[in-house]
Amino acid sequence: MNSTVSEIPTYSSHFDKLAPHPLQSWEWGEFRKKTGIQVYRFGEYEDGKLKAVYQMTLHKIPKLNYFIGYIPKSVIPSKQFLIFLKDFLKNKNVIFVKFEPNIESSHSSRMVDTLLPSLRPLFTKYTFQIDLTKSEQELLAQMKDKAFMRTMKTITAFFGKHYIQLKLPIFSQQLTIMKYSFPGWYFFLIIFSIILMADHPIIIEI
Repeated sequence: MNSTVSEIPTYSSHFDKLAPHPLQSWEWGEFRKKTGIQVYRFGEYEDGKLKAVYQMTLHKIPKLNYFIGYIPKSVIPSKQFLIFLKDFLKNKNVIFVKFEPNIESSHSSRMVDTLLPSLRPLFTKYTFQIDLTKSEQELLAQMKDKAFMRTMKTITAFFGKHYIQLKLPIFSQQLTIMKYSFPGWYFFLIIFSIILMADHPIIIEI
């Protein structure tokens, strides 16, 4: 099997088909270009067929002629790609490249062992995916009450006596939440946050 890696200078529909996340899409790269960011795309081929794509942006360090590379939400980089990338960046004054692959958390151990772990992510650590081809009724039917109820119990344990009642149409139960003696503004901040998260009409009885 003949494996190669090369830069992709012009648009190809195959690129977007293999991009595992919107941040790896060709359109996102074009948007970043318009903000003055350098964008590079690469393809990994097996026997001449495109198998994986990577989109990298270069970010200049203020007041210095050095850059930091960033490849968010890509596939796990292969050792062959890392060798190619290191050679590609030799004369571009890049100090390091930060990878944030779009993988399931259970697959994190598959990362190339030559990479150093980062102290903190630049993009959100987790991406929640929803199948938008399903109807609203199907999506709501798949939601679990457990996580929401667990949150309510935590609030109950923390706030102590007295209560408010929240009636949410998407849940079968009427939820009773205890509240403790604390500043009024904080209490209403909590309630307002719950209303925003619910995304459905709520009746509050205090």
